[in-house]
Amino acid sequence: RSALRWALAPELQLDFLPVLFAKTVLGPQGGFAGEERLVKLDMAKKYLEEGTCVAPTEENRKALWCYNPDTNAFDRYIERNEEFLEFASRKRQWLDVYWRVNTGYLL
Repeated sequence: RSALRWALAPELQLDFLPVLFAKTVLGPQGGFAGEERLVKLDMAKKYLEEGTCVAPTEENRKALWCYNPDTNAFDRYIERNEEFLEFASRKRQWLDVYWRVNTGYLL
């Protein structure tokens, strides 16, 4: 079970699904390769069918194979250690602020 999902209000838990991105997808419903996020249910199902995301398991939360644009294959191994998780969270914070400023959300 995902701690992210249980942090939501009960009525919202039915609308979101935790996924681990195996391929970087840009946009508000996207994520970086190796990042775990809560995504709206319809988008999560689409991403899972396309192979863009995988369901989080204990094994996947430690490390997973991700898409490598240089080889056009899922041959990039990402170990989700403390260093990676810290870097991913800083990257997510920066992207969220960038999105809010450029869309006028903060104005």
